[in-house]
Amino acid sequence: MKMRFSATIVLLTIVATSCTKGIKQIISEAENASFTIYCYDEFGMPFGTGSGFFIDKSGVGITNFHVLDETTQAIIVTNDESKYEIESIIAADPNLDIIKFKIKNPEKRNFDVLEFSNTVPEKGDKVLCVSSPRALTSSFSDGVVSSLRENPVEGKVVQFTAAISPGSSGSAILNENGKIIAVTIYKRVEENNESLNFGIYVSAEIIRSINKDLFSKNNPRFSKRDNFIILNKRSDNDPHDILNAIEFGENGTTLYMSFTNTHLMENPENTWGIYQNISAKQEESMYLEDLSTGENYFLLSSTLGDKNNMTAVPLGTTIRYKQYLPKVRQIPKCISIGEPDTRSAKWSNICIDSKNKLDYFSDDNYLLIEALQEVEKGNILESQSLLTDLLEYDPSNVEAISMLGVLSYSLENKFDALKHFNRVIELSPSSPVHYVNRHIINKQLGNIEDALQDISKAITLAPDQPEFYEAREQLYLLQGNQENAMKDFFIRDQIEAKDQNREPLMKAGKSQEIIYKKILAERN
Repeated sequence: MKMRFSATIVLLTIVATSCTKGIKQIISEAENASFTIYCYDEFGMPFGTGSGFFIDKSGVGITNFHVLDETTQAIIVTNDESKYEIESIIAADPNLDIIKFKIKNPEKRNFDVLEFSNTVPEKGDKVLCVSSPRALTSSFSDGVVSSLRENPVEGKVVQFTAAISPGSSGSAILNENGKIIAVTIYKRVEENNESLNFGIYVSAEIIRSINKDLFSKNNPRFSKRDNFIILNKRSDNDPHDILNAIEFGENGTTLYMSFTNTHLMENPENTWGIYQNISAKQEESMYLEDLSTGENYFLLSSTLGDKNNMTAVPLGTTIRYKQYLPKVRQIPKCISIGEPDTRSAKWSNICIDSKNKLDYFSDDNYLLIEALQEVEKGNILESQSLLTDLLEYDPSNVEAISMLGVLSYSLENKFDALKHFNRVIELSPSSPVHYVNRHIINKQLGNIEDALQDISKAITLAPDQPEFYEAREQLYLLQGNQENAMKDFFIRDQIEAKDQNREPLMKAGKSQEIIYKKILAERN
């Protein structure tokens, strides 16, 4: 009898052990069923990131209501880096902060799913979370249930200790068997920096009970703009000009664009002016070219100011603007955008396909633009944090390092700014704006010879920029080299005279020295 009893115990132990999942297996299954959500606003610009998970193998997903609220398009990226657009909302409940949606799944792929627990969690129960804080995919954390609270609006709210951060919203909170017990909704940071993390308790029954779409009425444009193509593509000749999106509408074509001022300047306000002239002469106008047909569509109007009333862009901020063109005959396969003025931003050979909106998606580009938006909101430290996160896995991202230099300068940390611009020039030695930025820092630190070398390099790379000659003129004057300063003054004046359609100050028969001495006397 003892031997038979002992054998039974051994058998039960083996069965029980074989039914229990190991933590590594649970993490792997959660990763394969989870995804990162990238949201875009009506301008085609990043609106924030979140997390989610599949509950049906056909591509039905769950996330928080607030993750998708006020967006116009969202893309999910699965653990294997496959990209899918959210196609439609199935049901949503803003009180529970839960939304069910269907993705576009043209390949009819079967997705891994997570299952719901059939028991209510209790204090002390172990919990696991796989989410995408700050779009850092498949980040794992664990902890315990610290409390289960009743809320008259949300129902049961699970308080837990597993670490979460912005971007974790919508992720599944799992029990020690890998079953869903809650969906992350928010974290609350106390004055002592202690984080309190919360999720809404869910079960299969609760999810089934969410059967009304309370989302689409207030978000009528979500996933409904078939001819709205998000690009977020930088211009060929200035990385600070971005073509965020193109909309081929029934009444015309709209270019959604943005410009970020990363140009350090001598004036204390560091304000850069941008403008768009509307010319009656097509040969002087901005245009969109259909590269298949050779047909050009010329600019009709713009939300930017003109040359006499420029749109001001303070240092480190981003301005959004729209350019309006005529309706195209049919959506082109490939386009170019530009102006006859070679100094203006241009985009060459952009191949677009309204049936595949995912071609230009890049999570690096997304995080960079999101960081720029934080600067626009005045959240300098948040922007620095996002840029630092981006550089952790893309340490050679020139735009991110350049922006860190600008932010350091704006915080009056010139030595850090100089370090960042040194690195930028090392990585991207052919961009004049980086040399201009470093020359200003060197000048303010008293490194006049280094500043002179930097601005001279900028002039070599972009010899048609009058403000570069003005900057070098000032350095020559500091050195007492009036002869070279005078040369740069008249080169600048010739460029500006051509732009302004006027006669240059230097005319035949007149002495440069006399004219320049008079100019210096007027300045003083």
